[in-house]
Amino acid sequence: MIRIGQFCAAAGAVCALFYKITLEPLNGKFNSVIEFMTEKVEALGVSVDKFDTSIDRIDDKLSGFDVRLARVEESTKSAHHRIDGLEKDIKAGR
Repeated sequence: MIRIGQFCAAAGAVCALFYKITLEPLNGKFNSVIEFMTEKVEALGVSVDKFDTSIDRIDDKLSGFDVRLARVEESTKSAHHRIDGLEKDIKAGR
């Protein structure tokens, strides 16, 4: 019985030593990598938010240009109608 107890104690000590030498340092490295990646993901999120804001501003500007372009088109149509009327008057000798 003592031999089994001694074997279990020795096996436990070997496992604890193995953990302290190999796995515990890896945990620290993994934690630092996870912290680094978390910082980078958060920074990426901030950049995406900035792009989203920029896209919204560009969209607003484009909408304004659409309105202005529609006004220019209507003004051009009106001018063409007036010019056509003047051409008819000139041809008719008025």
